[in-house]
Amino acid sequence: MRKEYDFAAGRKNPHASRLKKQITIRLDQEAIAYFKAAANVSTRPFIFLSAGVSNAEFTESLELAGESGVKFSGVLCGRATWKDGIPVYAKQGAAAFRDWLSSEGVKNINNVNARLKAAHPWYEFYGAQTADALA
Repeated sequence: MRKEYDFAAGRKNPHASRLKKQITIRLDQEAIAYFKAAANVSTRPFIFLSAGVSNAEFTESLELAGESGVKFSGVLCGRATWKDGIPVYAKQGAAAFRDWLSSEGVKNINNVNARLKAAHPWYEFYGAQTADALA
């Protein structure tokens, strides 16, 4: 595996524009009802997985979860914080990507962290005040 790759000569998929279409749909009340229904059938503490969506999509989902009152215990996300920097790496190299991570990447993590105020410790799911209370 190389330390760095040069994507400068890369070309876009000529079929990409026919494969995807971006749309925006606001279904807040319906989405909130879905979050509540899903949480009501959960028998264990749970976290939300970003599943490769954008930071904006993931943080919006976390906002909806918070608005719905769902007691989730955290998140597992990666691409939602760094994937928008990949074109920077491809066009400008590793140093530019590190700079992007230091600015935009940190902003993305802070966006997620701000939405985690709605999260609850996993042990609350079992009615405990601390993890040690369950030991």
